Amino acid sequence: MFAIGGYFPPKYISSCSQGISSSGIFSAILQILSLWLSTGPIATGLMYFLIGDFIIIFAFISYIFLEKQEFFKYHMKEEVTIKNSDKSIDDTPGSGDNNSVSYMKILFKIWPYGLSMFITISSTYGVFPAINTLVKSEAPSNTEWNKKYFGSVATFLMFSIGDSSGCILSQYCTWLIGKPGLVLTLSIMRIIFIPIILVCNISDYPDKQLPIYITNDFIYMGLMILFSITHGYLWSVLFVLIPRVVDSKEQELSSTMLSAFLGMGCIASE
Repeated sequence: MFAIGGYFPPKYISSCSQGISSSGIFSAILQILSLWLSTGPIATGLMYFLIGDFIIIFAFISYIFLEKQEFFKYHMKEEVTIKNSDKSIDDTPGSGDNNSVSYMKILFKIWPYGLSMFITISSTYGVFPAINTLVKSEAPSNTEWNKKYFGSVATFLMFSIGDSSGCILSQYCTWLIGKPGLVLTLSIMRIIFIPIILVCNISDYPDKQLPIYITNDFIYMGLMILFSITHGYLWSVLFVLIPRVVDSKEQELSSTMLSAFLGMGCIASE
């Protein structure tokens, strides 16, 4: 989808990332509701499965409808039939340009953004959710907040809200255009969140050697918001910036290559 989104204006690419982030909010709310209702693993699993099936089918039907629209065909460089005209014209961006696309040329153009994506994703998923789920509340262990809701609210919901907010900001904050060095610097600076999260209230991890400095629940939730906003902003703005640094015929491939860097970041975080 990001490869297809590379053909469209930046706001449409940003919408793809917003959809991914919003799904995290939706999932976190469902998790909280299932804990509140105490539906049990069988009923909860069935509910998740049915909702997932519905979303997949709805998305599939929506895409079939979308690809028939002239707006979609225009940006995908297909032949468009202009209304109120007696003939079809090939009025598409870069039409008639059949020159081959060089992978190395594109990689040379986008490598700072690809490296930024790798660092952003690997530094995020290196601690989230594996380390974050070990963080405990300062509330007594026998409370409902500590036993049931803290992880779902303080970790998953806060991360999803911040991630979605960062994706929305990427659509309007364009000050990083033409500044690959600054993008890479910001991605590297985010690594500071890793040691900060490691000094949160993690007491059950047997190999943990670092002391605990952050125990307050609200401070931890604020930290998760900052952690996720910067994550959402950077990974989303990278997909917005990529089409601006390559030629029109290279947009799909450049977005695909950036997605590959995202995948490598996920693998490295494992």
